[in-house]
Amino acid sequence: MTFTGWLPFAQRIRPAARLARTLAAAAFLIISARAQGGQVSPDRRMVWAHAMVTFPLDLNVVKPWLPEGYEGQYAAYPLDARRSYPNGSHQLADVRSAKAAGLDAFSVDIFTDGRAANGYLNAADQLGGFQIAPCLDGGTDDQIVQAVTTYCAEAVSHRSAARVGDRLVIFTYGTVSAGSPERWRAIRERIAAQGCRTWWVADLDPDFRKPGFLQRIQAYIPLFEAGYHFGPSLGHLTEIADLFRRDGKPYAGGLMPGYYRLGGGHQDAYATATYRREWGDHLRVRPNWVHIATWNDLAENTEIMPNSDFNMTRSVLTRWYARRFRNEPIAPEPPQLIVTTTKCAYPDQPFTAEALVVNSGASPARVTVELIDRDGRQYGARDSQHVEARAVGAATIRRTFHEFPPGRFLRARAALVSGGRTILTVVSAPVLILDPQAQPGYAPLYWSVPADRVLPSRPKIHLEARSIQGGSALATIVIPPSVVPEFSEVLLNADIERNFLSEKPTPLAVPVRRPTQVGGGADGAVALPAGSIRGGTEWGFYMARVTDTRYRVGYSDPLYVPPHGDVLLKEAYDFDEPEGEPAVDASPFGHAVALSHLEHVRPGFGGKGAAVSFNGRDSRISLMLGQTPDGPMALELAVRPRAFGGMFWCDGGGMWVTTSPEGRVEFVRLSPSGWARATSNRALPLGEWSLLRCTWDGGRLQIAVNGGIDGAAPCPSKFTSWRRALGCNPFGSGSGYYDGDLDHYSLRAIPAR
Repeated sequence: MTFTGWLPFAQRIRPAARLARTLAAAAFLIISARAQGGQVSPDRRMVWAHAMVTFPLDLNVVKPWLPEGYEGQYAAYPLDARRSYPNGSHQLADVRSAKAAGLDAFSVDIFTDGRAANGYLNAADQLGGFQIAPCLDGGTDDQIVQAVTTYCAEAVSHRSAARVGDRLVIFTYGTVSAGSPERWRAIRERIAAQGCRTWWVADLDPDFRKPGFLQRIQAYIPLFEAGYHFGPSLGHLTEIADLFRRDGKPYAGGLMPGYYRLGGGHQDAYATATYRREWGDHLRVRPNWVHIATWNDLAENTEIMPNSDFNMTRSVLTRWYARRFRNEPIAPEPPQLIVTTTKCAYPDQPFTAEALVVNSGASPARVTVELIDRDGRQYGARDSQHVEARAVGAATIRRTFHEFPPGRFLRARAALVSGGRTILTVVSAPVLILDPQAQPGYAPLYWSVPADRVLPSRPKIHLEARSIQGGSALATIVIPPSVVPEFSEVLLNADIERNFLSEKPTPLAVPVRRPTQVGGGADGAVALPAGSIRGGTEWGFYMARVTDTRYRVGYSDPLYVPPHGDVLLKEAYDFDEPEGEPAVDASPFGHAVALSHLEHVRPGFGGKGAAVSFNGRDSRISLMLGQTPDGPMALELAVRPRAFGGMFWCDGGGMWVTTSPEGRVEFVRLSPSGWARATSNRALPLGEWSLLRCTWDGGRLQIAVNGGIDGAAPCPSKFTSWRRALGCNPFGSGSGYYDGDLDHYSLRAIPAR
C-alpha cells in the first residue's frame, strides 16, 4: 500500500531517504491497524468541513447575540432547529446532517479554547463514523500551546477524535498571516515537549492575488504534516497541489460555495455554479482530502448545512460530489430538480435563476428554466440544457431587466423532461426587485427550492395598518390547513424579521418606522442590530416562509410597502435634542446615535435650536454603517471651529472633510490613482459659523462655502464605505479630533453629472 499521490515523487528522493520514508510508512500502517476509532489517513479520501461552535438560538426571534466582528445576522434557520436546539444539543443535529450530506469529518473552530470542541466530540462519539479535529484561530504563543495541550488531554478519551496513528490531528486557520515559520516551529516544539503527539494540517493561504504566493507557501510546508487553504484557490488548485506533492506532503485542497460578510468581501455563489465548479476542480486535481468552508457559519453566507434559505440543496450537492471524490458507486436514484434564484436584485443589475438536475439515473434528461411574473406569465426567454445520465447539469438564466415587473417581483419556473414527458416541475421563491435608493446595500445572495420539498400549497401573508407612520403594522401568516409547520418566518426584504418556532404563528407587530440605537465607545466601535445591515428599512417587501416537518418549504407572494419620505436623504441630524439625549436622524432611515463626550450649545447655526460642541480630545459621533452612497453624493454641515486641523466628517473607507493648519477646507476621497484632494481658496474664520457643502458627482470633488463654489478637483470612482464619524477619524482608537461646534449635518445621494 502507498500513500495516494506520494509514490511518483518519492522516486526523486535519495535511496537513504527513500528507505527512511518506507519504514515510517510501514510503522504508520502497523499503528493504524491497532488503533481504535478516529483513525484517518491521507491514503483514505475524506471530505472535511469547517464547523463553528455556534451560539444558542433565541427560539422566537432569530437575531441572537454574535461575537464582536460578526455584524451580520443569521441568514437562514437550521432545519433541525426545533428538535435539537431546545435540548442544548445542536451538535448532534450538525453531525447527523453532515453525515447525511456525505461529510466524513469536521475541523471545529475552537479559537483558543481547548475544550470548545467537546460538544462535537461527544456528538460524534454517540453517532459513530465521523471524526472531529480542532482548528486553531489566532492567539498568542502561550494561548496556542495551552489550547492544543488542553485539547489533547480532553480528546484522549474520545474515539471520534481524528488521529493519524497515535497523533491527534490539529487544523490551523490563517497560518501564514499569523506568524513566521520560526514562530510556528517554536510553538510546535513547546507542545511536543509537553508530551502531546500531534499531526498538523495548516491553512497555508496567503493572498493568491499577489505574486510569489507559491514561495510563501513553500516556506511553511516543512513545519507541518499536511496543508490546505481556507476557501477557494482562485484557479491555482493545480499549482498548489503540485507544490505539496513535490514535498511529499498530503494536501486537502479548499473550497466554499460562496461568501458574503459586510466589510469582509464577497464571492458570488452564482446559485450553485461556484460550488459545482470548485468541486469539479477537486475531482480533476484529486488532492488527498477535501476541506469545505463552512458548514454552519451563519454570519458569512458560506453555510452548507440544511437551512431555510437553501433547504437541502447544498447538502445534496455535497453528497453527490463526496461520493465521486471517494470513488464510491452512484446508486440509481430518481433525478432531483432544484431551482435556485437571487434573493434580491436592482433594475439594471444582473440576477441569476438556475434549474439544477442531479441525475443519478440511467437515462439522460433535459432541464428548462424560465422567469414568470406575478400572474404566471413568461417574462423573457427561457434556457434549456441536456443532462447526461449519472451527471449534474443546470439550465441558467443570467439576465438584467431595466424596469420593475408587475408587483416588483419575479419567480423562476423549472421543468425536467425525460423520455419525451415532463417528470418534475418546481417554482422558485420570489426574486425581489428592489429600489437601490430605498433598499441600498444588498449583495447577490440566494435561496433554493428542491422539487421534492415544496409545500402542496403556498402560505399567505397579510399586513394591516401599514400606513401608520411611527407605529406598528400587524403581519399575519396564513398556513395551509394540511401543513404541519416546523417553523414559519416573516421576512422583510429577504431578511428574517421573526421566526415562529415553538409556538403557532401569531400576528406579528412589525415596525413601520424603526429607530436604530447605535452605541459608540472610545475606540469608535459600533454595535448594530441585525436588521440594520442589509437594507434595514421598514419599507419594501414583507413575505412569509413556512417549512414543515418534512422540510418542505413554501414562500408567499410578497407584499410591497412603498417608502415614505425622501430616501435619497441618507442621514440628517439637527442636534436639537435635550442635553445628553441621543441624536435622532431626521432621514427616512430613522437612525439614532449616542453622543460621546459632547456638549450641547445654544443657539445653533442660524441662531436656531442647538448644536453639538467637540472638545478636540475625545469627542466623537459614530454614525451608521453602510449608508454612505456608492455613487454621487452631497455632504452638508455647518461648522464653527475653535482651532484648525480636526476632522469635521470621515468615512473609514477613504473619504473625509477637514481643514489644513491654515484653515482651508480639504475634501479628500480615494480614487483609482490614489488620494484626490479638493482645497478651498479661503480659510474658514475661527469662532464663526460657516456652511459647507461637499459634493462628489461621479468624477469631480467640489467644495462650496456659504453657498459659493470655493474649490474643486478631479476624482474618478474608487471607494468602499466602512465606518463614518463626526468630529474624528474612526480608524483604530480615533484621531484627528475636532475642536469646535457642528450643526445641520446631512448626507444625500445625488444624480450623476
